[in-house]
Amino acid sequence: TFLIILSVIIVNYRKGTFSISRSDFPALLAGLCFGLANINDKIILESVPLYPFVFIAFLFPSLLMLAIKPQIILKLNTVFNKSLIITMLITALLYGIGAITFFSALQIAVFPSKVVTINLVGVILTVFMGILILNEKDNAFLKILGAVISVIGIYLVS
Repeated sequence: TFLIILSVIIVNYRKGTFSISRSDFPALLAGLCFGLANINDKIILESVPLYPFVFIAFLFPSLLMLAIKPQIILKLNTVFNKSLIITMLITALLYGIGAITFFSALQIAVFPSKVVTINLVGVILTVFMGILILNEKDNAFLKILGAVISVIGIYLVS
């Protein structure tokens, strides 16, 4: 737990000060929700077939957002334009493959914490891709160090 907290501090360290941005709190809340959801998913997957579960797991959040904020429909045209459609299809394909493989592993695993821990390869990959593709070069060393320490901390916890 100390290593995970240390990684958050390292990633948020800027020129002698520790700063938390507005995006950090939703990210922490998302982590909490995903952690609780993973345990819930493991319980559900013990009695529900994988593919219908993945379909519903991706469909329901969209329907919930639509029920809460129906005016979202008016903004869909910004997503369905020629320049974004290929990127969106690639993203959907990667998320779909990732979801099926993750939930498949979760379904057959004895210890879901190990599946979630192994899945954290995505943390390091995201940091490296952010540096290489999105040009997030400021504090690159600290970002890499924070990601590695975080993954080590999670491995130790599980």
